[in-house]
Amino acid sequence: MSSLTLVALVDLPFVLLFVAIIAMISWPLIIPIVIGAILVLIYALSAQAKMHALSETSMRAGSMRNSTLIESLSNLETVKSFGAESRIQTIWEKTTIF
Repeated sequence: MSSLTLVALVDLPFVLLFVAIIAMISWPLIIPIVIGAILVLIYALSAQAKMHALSETSMRAGSMRNSTLIESLSNLETVKSFGAESRIQTIWEKTTIF
């Protein structure tokens, strides 16, 4: 859970209390509040799917970059003996760009 979700859960009882008080004063006044809450919820759910896909891609790119680094460092003597520094550097640059 992110900190924003935690803040929203803490604020939820106060929102419900204020909506209840506004409903006691005049119930038609809560219609814009409910419509706004539904619109924000729909937007948040649609954005969540996109954010999940972006975080997956970012984690995959970081993993590829780290694996290239670890592989080249652990096999440094072999890389130098075969003169494959430019190949490893090319792979590193491609993963960094990705």
